[in-house]
Amino acid sequence: MFGAALGCVVDLPREEAVALLEERLRGLGEWRRGVAADGTSGAGAGHLAEVRDLWLHAAGSDAAWTRGLIERIAGGAYVFEGEGEPPAPVS
Repeated sequence: MFGAALGCVVDLPREEAVALLEERLRGLGEWRRGVAADGTSGAGAGHLAEVRDLWLHAAGSDAAWTRGLIERIAGGAYVFEGEGEPPAPVS
């Protein structure tokens, strides 16, 4: 679903797009903290600790990528709603 939303992100005003991405970052952080605190770690957790570590790694990667996208958008990348003519459609 997030990939589909990214396909339409330029249909929003730039500030709204950044705000929504920042909300996503907060959500990823909250989710990551919850998973990290669930107690599935240590010698007794066995292979389940690997699943938790995979989830934490994936959430960390998502957060890093999202921070980069926020920086690119805030820095002027892409043409957003109300900023002028969008680029020609991809065919």
